[in-house]
Amino acid sequence: MRMMLTPTRSSRGVTEAAIQRGVASYLRRLAQLSGAFTFTHPANEGKRSPMQGAILKAAGMQTGEPDIILFLRGGSAAFIELKNGHGHVSIAQRQRHDVLRGLGFDVHVVKARSVPEAIGQVEGILRGLGVVGDYGRVFGRYPEKADN
Repeated sequence: MRMMLTPTRSSRGVTEAAIQRGVASYLRRLAQLSGAFTFTHPANEGKRSPMQGAILKAAGMQTGEPDIILFLRGGSAAFIELKNGHGHVSIAQRQRHDVLRGLGFDVHVVKARSVPEAIGQVEGILRGLGVVGDYGRVFGRYPEKADN
């Protein structure tokens, strides 16, 4: 059975699934270009039967896991939770984020009304982590610098 991202869309905005796909596409290209990280999405969203839920929980699935896990060069990791402009971090997500932060990991929440806005925030997170430099020019987001 193929799992789909559950759309959480209001009539006024983009879905979290669309934001997830756009950010994943950006990260995939940037990871290839930079070689500085890789990432994954723990696909724990969506509705399941009680039996499926019990099986996944027994196998180690955690409620509230952030949407993106970044594995960084040097052996560290960081986490990103994605929300559309109207989305809110749930109690389970807040609790999971607190556990991860307590273990010393960076956990970021991106709240955006569009895919480009989300990508811009993720790019800022990656720069803040010291993972990548200015690769935006490669994707046509920035003009060439005069000193190049």
